[in-house]
Amino acid sequence: MMKRCAVVLCLFCVLSLFGFASAEPDFEHRYSHMKSIAAYLDIEDGTAYSDGEVIPISFSANYTARVTVYLQRKVNGSWQTIATWSDSQVNGVAMAGGSRTVTPGYEYRTYVVGTISDADGTLLERATRTSG
Repeated sequence: MMKRCAVVLCLFCVLSLFGFASAEPDFEHRYSHMKSIAAYLDIEDGTAYSDGEVIPISFSANYTARVTVYLQRKVNGSWQTIATWSDSQVNGVAMAGGSRTVTPGYEYRTYVVGTISDADGTLLERATRTSG
């Protein structure tokens, strides 16, 4: 049994060197024009704090980063938007969000839509993110 475990461990190590195995799964989504998109939600004492951000891959390509943040509540199995915030930045990070009094007993989330456009306004990339 020890010999079999040693063989499996050696095989895993060899495969790791060539990128075929990893100790940690790679769940990170890779974008072509966006460095990242994030959605945050914190609820404290009956107030929901909802934020989102979009970071472009370049700050010198005249990319416009846009973010729209939706605070949503689940009612009868479907998500209803109860507040919306937005922002856009050229060669910068787009961040938006705010707070809203919420009713206990419902499930809430932050849903973020982010886009990157070029200097001519052509949409280069669109992505979404949902808070946990």
